[in-house]
Amino acid sequence: MARARGRRTAMTLRLVRKEVRGDLPLLAFLAVLVLVLAGLCAWAPAVAGRQEDRALRQRVAAAQDEAPLVTLSTAPEVFAGESPTVDMATLLADGRALHGRLGGPAAGDLTFAAGGSYDYRPAAVTAPAPREASVTSTELTVSHLPASQGHLSYVSGRAPADDTPLGAPPQIALSQSTAQALGVRTGSRLALEFAPTPTVQQAPPHVALVVSGVFRTTAGADGFWSSQPTLAEPTRHPAERAAGTVLSVRGLVGTDAADRLAQAGSPGRR
Repeated sequence: MARARGRRTAMTLRLVRKEVRGDLPLLAFLAVLVLVLAGLCAWAPAVAGRQEDRALRQRVAAAQDEAPLVTLSTAPEVFAGESPTVDMATLLADGRALHGRLGGPAAGDLTFAAGGSYDYRPAAVTAPAPREASVTSTELTVSHLPASQGHLSYVSGRAPADDTPLGAPPQIALSQSTAQALGVRTGSRLALEFAPTPTVQQAPPHVALVVSGVFRTTAGADGFWSSQPTLAEPTRHPAERAAGTVLSVRGLVGTDAADRLAQAGSPGRR
């Protein structure tokens, strides 16, 4: 009886080993399948993340081609003292100094724009008089925009000086359309009247600018002029408190024009 039980046990073990040997290929296949699926689960998020990073970099690069992504601005207190002064070259250089102090990996991907820029509040043009009968007044905004130099060419004269000669009026450059609308050319003078600063000035400050050059815009794929339309073409709009039309124009000035305007008592950038 013990011998019969031993034979049955041996037979059972042989059957089990046979079944196991038959299932080995299936077990091996399932093990490989599990490894492959685990690898895909670990690999897919990394690939998707790299694709998202690439798409984001492309969008950032496209946006930077059109305009700066990070802009720093300040409004200097021109009338902080009895003798109003502005050192615009130092103010603009502070932006480059700040860029140089930035740390971390992102700093390596930042590009400082071609100098800083500034705009002044619009001033009334008192001379020359408007050429168009329907225009009752003209307002001019002076802007320092170094990035524009790569998007224009001068048909006469030259770019306004960044360092105005001693005793000379600040210089301004105008587009062909703006010069034609104002009836001026290279060498002409513009007389401006700024609104007085409340509680500080009793009379409006007057400033004279000389036209250093007349430029035409150059076409480009970066859409620069679509973001600066008033530099290329003057605009017209109804006067707010009186009948008539206001001619609005904009011109380019050099770095130290703000210094000269402040010395003349103009109220500062907007």
